[in-house]
Amino acid sequence: MTLIRGFMENNLAAGVFDIQGQPLAWCLRSPHGSLSNLHVLSSHRRMGLGSLAVRFMAHEIKLKGSEVLATVVPENEGSQKMFEKLGFKPINKLYWAVIPCTL
Repeated sequence: MTLIRGFMENNLAAGVFDIQGQPLAWCLRSPHGSLSNLHVLSSHRRMGLGSLAVRFMAHEIKLKGSEVLATVVPENEGSQKMFEKLGFKPINKLYWAVIPCTL
């Protein structure tokens, strides 16, 4: 949660909340500029909340004159389809590696 909290405090973030103020969906902008950490509570999926958060973020990023990029895990087909519906197109593949620290 510390990483997420840092993203929210220092970068652009969007959230969708219920009438009690509880978060239902959110999207963050990572320090390197791409949309990241998009999440919708499982009980509220397929209602357009993720799309709403992404559209808001894209609008705000474009207003600042920046390019809108997103990183989607290949196994997350639902997220891939949502981003494609919103007009995003795959441009590259990103590979992650976990390297154990030996300090």
